Amino acid sequence: MSEVYLFKSFGQDKKKVADNKRLNKILWTIIIILIIVIIVEVVFQFLVAPNIRIENIFIESELNLSKDEVLDLAGLTKSEYYFALNAQEICDNLEKYPPVALARVEKHFPSTLKIKLWERKPLGCYLFKQDKRHIPLLFDEKGMVFKIAQGELSWDMPVISGLKTQEVRIGKYLPDNLVNLVADLQRLREANSPLFDVLSEVELIPVSQRDFELAVYLIPYRTRLRLGDRINSGDIKYALMMLDVLSQKGMDSPEHEIDFRTKEVVYRSKGGEGE
Repeated sequence: MSEVYLFKSFGQDKKKVADNKRLNKILWTIIIILIIVIIVEVVFQFLVAPNIRIENIFIESELNLSKDEVLDLAGLTKSEYYFALNAQEICDNLEKYPPVALARVEKHFPSTLKIKLWERKPLGCYLFKQDKRHIPLLFDEKGMVFKIAQGELSWDMPVISGLKTQEVRIGKYLPDNLVNLVADLQRLREANSPLFDVLSEVELIPVSQRDFELAVYLIPYRTRLRLGDRINSGDIKYALMMLDVLSQKGMDSPEHEIDFRTKEVVYRSKGGEGE
């Protein structure tokens, strides 16, 4: 029995030695692989990565800008290194340009940059008086003034006039006292586009240093509407019915107005008594 026991013990030791050799071989293989990976990573980071350039720049834009203009706004040159570019910083640069509502920048390894730009959509045109002339400035639903209106299409929206202020300029917001008016226009456009489309001009008539009332002109009528300091769809609908009747009777005149400022709607000559 002792001889059998010794034989078994010798066999178990031999198997254990073989297992240890196999384990050591695996460990050394892993270590060698890790060393190779580290070497490759070091070579890539210090020798390859710093020299990878952006070879392709794809621009998708709603704005009428050339590629060079977009690159200039983004703060880019035609020779950029992939890993040196900060996509968020490029986005921030582009969105500083007032006509840009939103920018998206994506890096695609190894050498591609994609830029997409969305344009601000004008809600209205603000007539800013400067040096005895009026400058038409476009503003969006947030009241951001973002460009000078150009071309006939720029007038396919309500014009805001009458307020005398030196605070309005491109890249800034309309004065605080116009916040409610801007919100009313946006609400009207979202809820009922046909009613928004008939708005031709909204004249601001000052009643104090900050407050004003509204004189509104609708397409295609000449009689103006006198409102309080807000615009709502109900008044516009009612005014359209009245203006249609007045037009049929030949009473649609620039010398008259419909006053909605009190509970009783009044049709009268401008500054005169009701009829």
